[in-house]
Amino acid sequence: MVSSLGLYTHEMTSLDQISKHVRELERTQQRLGRDLAEIKGRVTATQRLPHFWVTPMIAVLGTAFMGFQSWIAATLVQDVKTLAKIQQSLSSIGLSVASATPTSPKSQEDTKDLLAQARRGAIPAIPTSTIEQAGNQFMSVSATNAGAWAVLLDLAAYRSSFNEAPSKASAQSSDEKVHIAYRWRKLPDKPEMALWAGPAVPAAFAARFQYLGAPVETDNARLGNAFLIGMGGAADITGTYMRHVYLENVEVHYAGGPLVLDDVTFISCTFVFDNSPKARTLAQRILSQRRVAIDLS
Repeated sequence: MVSSLGLYTHEMTSLDQISKHVRELERTQQRLGRDLAEIKGRVTATQRLPHFWVTPMIAVLGTAFMGFQSWIAATLVQDVKTLAKIQQSLSSIGLSVASATPTSPKSQEDTKDLLAQARRGAIPAIPTSTIEQAGNQFMSVSATNAGAWAVLLDLAAYRSSFNEAPSKASAQSSDEKVHIAYRWRKLPDKPEMALWAGPAVPAAFAARFQYLGAPVETDNARLGNAFLIGMGGAADITGTYMRHVYLENVEVHYAGGPLVLDDVTFISCTFVFDNSPKARTLAQRILSQRRVAIDLS
């Protein structure tokens, strides 16, 4: 904790110094602009006088001013990059400090607030390594602390926003071309998840989304889809076997029952999990893996 607070103080000092530097550069830029305008005004007033040196002097001053403008622009860009790094570091420190006391209601609220700011772009993205470390802290007490469990699921949801799905240009609606039947539990009063399927591949390498223990229903036993993309809506993945599946912007429900995932990627999802040992294991795996592989059968 002392180390984190010391680093926080150092970063805040650096932030203040860079902010002052930026303000000084902006004032210098404005002053030079006024000086050049004044010189141009004087020259205009005396432009009929035979001063052979006037035109070359204006050219020299203009070139110098443009060069200084370029230098200021490059310096400001560098300062902005440095500011972004410092802001990201401060966010990471804040999350580390909050997660150090995972049972504290204030720490839980602070963590949720940081994640909300990061989602709307008010602060730079928090590194996935920091998210995972904080998640482990909240995981350690989540079995007996409902607030910590809620924060853990929020951290998992934020972590999933860094993942990506394959191009949908190579997929089509599963209603148009389905080689293997796909099954999952739909939720009453919730919008249904849309399913898109990748190109055809041999069935041995194809995607799966079916109930555990149920036979694979096929229209063509030789072919399946390379991958599946579930988009939007809600789905209950309890009791399913999933392989080569991407779930994007899906409200994912899990009641803690049997589940097998083989190369499953969650993208900007929200998670509604029962607080059970299997659900906690799955949440931790989502925090640490982009492509999740886990057997909870």
